[in-house]
Amino acid sequence: MFMNIVKSWLIPIIVSISLFLGLRPVFAQIVTPESESNDTLLVGSEVEKNAVMQVYYVSNGEKHFITGSAYANESPDFAGDYITWMGQAVNGNWQVFLYDLSSGTTTQITSSGNNQNPKVSDRGEVVWEGWVFDSWQIFNFDGMKITQLTSGDTSVNPGIEGDYIIYARKDITGTWRSAVYSVSKNRAVDVTTGIASKYPKVRNGKIILGGQGSEKEFGLNADDLFILDLIPLTTTESAGTKEDQATESAEVDNEIPETVTEDDIFEELNATELRSGE
Repeated sequence: MFMNIVKSWLIPIIVSISLFLGLRPVFAQIVTPESESNDTLLVGSEVEKNAVMQVYYVSNGEKHFITGSAYANESPDFAGDYITWMGQAVNGNWQVFLYDLSSGTTTQITSSGNNQNPKVSDRGEVVWEGWVFDSWQIFNFDGMKITQLTSGDTSVNPGIEGDYIIYARKDITGTWRSAVYSVSKNRAVDVTTGIASKYPKVRNGKIILGGQGSEKEFGLNADDLFILDLIPLTTTESAGTKEDQATESAEVDNEIPETVTEDDIFEELNATELRSGE
C-alpha cells in the first residue's frame, strides 16, 4: 500500500523534472534570444548594392550588410555593440553614421560639411575629422550632442577609449604633436612631439604612438597625464553650425602650445616627491 502511494507521487514528479530539464533550453531561447556576439565580429566595406561601397559586419561566419544606399559608405570602425562609418550622403560630401547592433538602428550624426575617419567607443561615442575653414578639426558625438574639440592647427587621426580622446596636431612649424582630451575634465594636454605622434592611440589606458608595424608605448598612460595636472591646451563648448565653426577657426591665433616631454614629466614627479619629503 505504502509503495503504491510513493509510486503514485514519485513517478509524476520524476517525469515533470525530466520534461523541465529537457525543455528549459527551448524556453530560454524563446524568452531571452541570444544577442549578437562580438567575439568574432569583423567589419568592412565592399562594392555591393547599387554598385557602390556598402558597409557590413561578419558575426559567427555570417555577413550582414547594414547599408544599401545609392551613395558610397566606407571606412567602418567598431567597438562593443557599435559600428561607425562615413557615407557620401550630402552633395558628395562625407557624413558620419552610427549603427547599434543591439537595436539594429542607424543614426546619421552629421548632415553638413565634409567629415571623415570616424572612430567609435564601446559606449557608442564617436570622434572624427571635420573640415572647418581650411583645415581638419576633431569632433565628438557623446550620444546627445556634437562638440568641436580643436581649432587652429590641423588635427587628425582621432581615437577614443572611455573618458579619453586622442589625436594628432600639426603646428605652423610642421611639427606633429599628440594630445589627449579628457571628456570629464573638458580639457586636453600634450603628450609629446615627433613623427610617431601623427598616429596616436589609447589602448587599455596606455598611450601608443606610431603607425602599424612601428608602434611604441609612451612612458606614461592617459591617467598619469591628468593626475600630474599639466597645463591644458584647450577647453571646448558645444559646436554650433559649420559656419560658426569656420568663423571661430579663422579667428584662432596659431600659437604653439608648450610641449610636455617625458623628461619634463619625470622631472616634475621627482620635484613633487622632494617637496613631499621636506
